[in-house]
Amino acid sequence: MASYSIVRLQVQTDRLKPGSAPHRYYHPERILSVPVLDVGPDGASGIGPDGPVVDVHNRNHPRTRDPKGKAGLTVLGTGDYERIRRRYGQHVTDGIAGESILVDAPDGLAGGQGERACVITANGPIELRSVRVAAPCVEFSRFCLGEEMSDTVSADVREALKFLDGGMRGYRAVACAAGSIAVGDSVEFSPSADSGDLST
Repeated sequence: MASYSIVRLQVQTDRLKPGSAPHRYYHPERILSVPVLDVGPDGASGIGPDGPVVDVHNRNHPRTRDPKGKAGLTVLGTGDYERIRRRYGQHVTDGIAGESILVDAPDGLAGGQGERACVITANGPIELRSVRVAAPCVEFSRFCLGEEMSDTVSADVREALKFLDGGMRGYRAVACAAGSIAVGDSVEFSPSADSGDLST
């Protein structure tokens, strides 16, 4: 079993890729760092200075990106950001990929670690199920590369999509029960046949 400390929690206040394909762009200004995250089967809500802030992947968000409740949370490791920065530059700061939970994992989670069953240890254990790779997108790949919007997908973007796959953009999951988590809580991964998979 591997255990990692949570170093950042955040919500997406609205969709990060406004516009219509092929003219969507990545809009990280809609990511909000919060000290506490309320999670449950419907998704996540942040607790900010002015009260609750519903994440756009929460089924209760008015413009939800996840009406079926299949992708309420994402978990990413600090080491994965280090690898992305080495390749694309310092503008890829921690949190800018839009994950819900960033854990202190110097070696990263990409490559299979995050596909295991996951439990968050807070006031009580919160199990995450349906853990699977968060697939990279063209818009974030262009953001990493510093490319503008285009009607075509460049060779560099296609290569970035390969590099950012396999968990480099984190892992999606669904909380089995309601609970609150905070920076400093731990996330534990262990092999399990019940981690499941939900296609989006």
